[in-house]
Amino acid sequence: EALEEYQRIERQWSGFPWAYIRRGELLETSGQERAALREYRAAAKLDHGDANADFVLGFAFLRHEKQDEAIAQFQAGLALQPDQEGPRKALERLLQQQ
Repeated sequence: EALEEYQRIERQWSGFPWAYIRRGELLETSGQERAALREYRAAAKLDHGDANADFVLGFAFLRHEKQDEAIAQFQAGLALQPDQEGPRKALERLLQQQ
């Protein structure tokens, strides 16, 4: 039911990345990781002025052990909003592990 509501929101406001992000979160909690990543990727593609979509996707990649992809997303987000401590620390840890 919630997934359908976010799909309705996305159709009504096609450039609204949080509809994709929320759908991704719902999919991820129900065990549908691939579908969730598709939603997070769609959000990051839509919203280049707001780093939050990049950070959400970066942390999703991190949860799924996709370190190179996480690094790229954190770097993209931090280029827009360099003062974000959580993503910056996550990026630093990833870079130290390489």
